[in-house]
Amino acid sequence: MNPLRSAIKQGVNMTDDDDILIFEDDDSTEENLNTKAAEGRFWKVMIVDDEHDIHSVTRMVTHQMEFMDLPVKTISAYSGAEAKKMIKENPDTALMFLDVVMETDHAGLDVVKYVRNELQNTQTRIILRTGQPGQAPELNVIVEYDINDYKEKAELTSQKLRTTIYASLRNFRDIQAIELTKRSLESMIKYSHELLHEQAIHEFATHVLTQLTTLLHLGDDALYYRIADNTDEREVLVGIGEFSAYSDFKINKLPESIQAELSEVHRTQNSLYYGDRYIAYFKTEEGSEHILYSRGKPRHEFSEYDQHLIEVYCHHVATAFSVFNRGDHKK
Repeated sequence: MNPLRSAIKQGVNMTDDDDILIFEDDDSTEENLNTKAAEGRFWKVMIVDDEHDIHSVTRMVTHQMEFMDLPVKTISAYSGAEAKKMIKENPDTALMFLDVVMETDHAGLDVVKYVRNELQNTQTRIILRTGQPGQAPELNVIVEYDINDYKEKAELTSQKLRTTIYASLRNFRDIQAIELTKRSLESMIKYSHELLHEQAIHEFATHVLTQLTTLLHLGDDALYYRIADNTDEREVLVGIGEFSAYSDFKINKLPESIQAELSEVHRTQNSLYYGDRYIAYFKTEEGSEHILYSRGKPRHEFSEYDQHLIEVYCHHVATAFSVFNRGDHKK
């Protein structure tokens, strides 16, 4: 029997009809994932169980898994007490697989209370995974505890485990986007009546750009620059993430690789993809040109409304800077 099949059969209920995970020796893929993991760019999945085999099997199932071009990495805790310590140290954990019965019959449920009530962590997805369902009846647990799913270990085949992980990561991603949107909206309200000086405009444009890239899953690093009306002057107005240091830079101060991509988009006057970079071109009715450069997420299709949001951002930010530069705000 295949060693991987044998190992998985020991830890989860797998029938012969289940999909077997076969990991090809793709050195480039593994190297890419390892690089991102080393940079701290990965999804955290915490395994909380007092059975070591459960940890081994889950790690095998998640080997080389990735979501939105980022690897999935596991964190192990072998008791309720250790889980509390680990989740406090890793509040950005996306998903927790949590055993119910460990050092006590209700250790897992105590962890749920700790995460939700004491740490006030409502973002981490918690899935109870128990081999003794009678100890914690499913309906009662879901009603009384803030968990996101309840699984018996016997029902989690490798395929179902992977499906559960992907679904949970999507939920976690969407919750993060909503939370960031709420914070950005709060900042927008704060600054909307204070756009009387250039620094306030920069703050406003930065917050809105952060919100936009999050909602559209554009990536964490982005910059927005314009070509002034009837001139060839090109200036970065706003940068976020790794590009935050580029605010107020002239285009010739940017890395040559970025300059080349921006120039190509300007030449073609079309929005383009370059691998994980998306570059949107927009031209106002007055003739000024604007480009939004984002990096960090793989290519995906935008709806007509998504494209509209990008154009709205470019238009209003351009208008705000133009008004300030003309001095209209002083009238």
